Amino acid sequence: MLMDPDAAHASTVAFTILRARGRAQGLCGCTEDDFRASGRPPNPVGQALVAAFGGPDPPIHGALAICGTHDVPGDTMTGLCGLSEPQQRLIRSVHARVHQESGEAGHRP
Repeated sequence: MLMDPDAAHASTVAFTILRARGRAQGLCGCTEDDFRASGRPPNPVGQALVAAFGGPDPPIHGALAICGTHDVPGDTMTGLCGLSEPQQRLIRSVHARVHQESGEAGHRP
């Protein structure tokens, strides 16, 4: 699911990587939209990182920010939050593996 969080400025695109479920936090990614990122090189490591989590396939150019999400009790919305220690370890581990595979394939970001 892709959505523009600020239609007036259209500068970033936010997307769900992993959905929050009950007490389990999810992950959300933010990257520049296609218009703003047109001059930036593709980010193959960021793209592969999102794909490794089974996330969507938005074009990622430049930076990728990942934050935590949580269910808001009594609401259908999802709130943003910092990453938990287990999430940070998981992202570091997956990032290292993706970066290693990218290097082995001859793709250097």
